[in-house]
Amino acid sequence: MKVSLIVASGVHQGKAIPIGVPKFVIGRDATCQLRPASQAVSKQHCAIVLRDGKVFVLDFGSTNGTVINGEAIPPNSEREVVQGDRMQAGPLDFTINIAMPKPSDQTPLPAALQPVVSAAGEKLKDAAGVKPKSTSKPAVKPVAKPGSEDDIAAMLLGMGEDEPGSGSVEVPGGSTIMEMPMGQLGGTPGASGEEKKDDKKTAVPTKESTSNAASEILKRYMRRPR
Repeated sequence: MKVSLIVASGVHQGKAIPIGVPKFVIGRDATCQLRPASQAVSKQHCAIVLRDGKVFVLDFGSTNGTVINGEAIPPNSEREVVQGDRMQAGPLDFTINIAMPKPSDQTPLPAALQPVVSAAGEKLKDAAGVKPKSTSKPAVKPVAKPGSEDDIAAMLLGMGEDEPGSGSVEVPGGSTIMEMPMGQLGGTPGASGEEKKDDKKTAVPTKESTSNAASEILKRYMRRPR
């Protein structure tokens, strides 16, 4: 709030006198903020008081009195004034000018338009490729360690028994199981040169032996503590 006295008549008509202190005293005394050279004005005639966002005119019991809009203020009392009020102190004639602070430039958005603006903002985010963060956690599937009994059991459960091409795993017909000669493991000398006919035979796992091995692993998996 800015307050000033505008000279309403006389030689200095139109001149603005700013009120820069909470209590602006008018009088001939040296301590006053406005000191007119007129004997019609008391040493401490009146004061403009700013308090709680309001403006008051206080008369100090002056000889010629203080008048607001043609009505004299009782001695040693005050009266609230507003923008445009006319004040007279002896020969002095002023218009009260009160400039209130301007409201903020940012006008609040009406409540009825807030959902529309919010929806428009979401569309802009979608167009820019900004996706809202998902608060739900993705489902985590348990993954068995490679080579563990979980892997083998899962593989066995998914195998077809008799249907070729159904995902069953078979041992290739040309596979062999090699036996290391005993001579290379520190056995009896000369034994390395003697090979029995049975050693040269190719050991081919049968379907029955493979099925038995799978069944044994599956039983171990099912008996495993949970």
